Amino acid sequence: MAPTIDLIGVEPELADEVKRSLDCGQRLPATGHSTIADGLKANVGILNFQLIRQHVRQICTVTEDQICAAMRII
Repeated sequence: MAPTIDLIGVEPELADEVKRSLDCGQRLPATGHSTIADGLKANVGILNFQLIRQHVRQICTVTEDQICAAMRII
């Protein structure tokens, strides 16, 4: 809807399969590592991966400490 906007995704360092998948050009399985962001430990779906490849410019990762700090702010 707004092609001039750069979308940047964020995911935990310990569950970074989307970033790794984008870096290598194919969907990779979830690592299964333990993270406080346990809802992000699942595999990225086929359709979601296609949409991310088309619309997300970059994926950044965050540490567990950064996630906890953000939760405190919220």
